[in-house]
Amino acid sequence: MRPRVILAALIIVATSRAAADPVHLHMRTPSTVTTEGGTTRQLPPGYFLDEESYSKLDTEVRRLQEQETRLGAENRSLRGTLSSWQPGWLVVVGAVVGGAALGFYVHSKL
Repeated sequence: MRPRVILAALIIVATSRAAADPVHLHMRTPSTVTTEGGTTRQLPPGYFLDEESYSKLDTEVRRLQEQETRLGAENRSLRGTLSSWQPGWLVVVGAVVGGAALGFYVHSKL
């Protein structure tokens, strides 16, 4: 009884996975397709998607392109800001003196 249950579970998982995959066709040689209206089209070798899969893929590609453009602009802006910043000698001296004073204070309280 157990092997039948396992086999049935595997079949269900395999068929549900196949149904969830996008519908695409990979033709390795040039082909001719006739539409419902009787028009004949010559197709080169390649991958062909159904409308829903193409729409999802197109939407994702556009989103990624916009994100790349935005991130590139942000990086250029941040690099420009950092390239012009130079700490003054007062900031460096103040940080060193402040750190030394804080260290001396903490050491004297222990």
